[in-house]
Amino acid sequence: MLLYEKLTEEEHVESSVVDYVFELINRMKRCQELAILHMEDAKQKQKLWYDRRTVKRQFQLGELVLVITPSRPNK
Repeated sequence: MLLYEKLTEEEHVESSVVDYVFELINRMKRCQELAILHMEDAKQKQKLWYDRRTVKRQFQLGELVLVITPSRPNK
């Protein structure tokens, strides 16, 4: 719709449709990079929260441990 409006505009425009499309592509790339940065930040925060509740355990060779496997493989 935006491209159609740009092509059918009556008044004189300083930038061409090609410039508009390139600018739109560049803005979308910047948005993608920003989203990736935010996802990485959120991933690190989630790891910190998960690691707070975990207890590091060390087992010696020959110790008996209980291994719980889920009955459903997807859970």
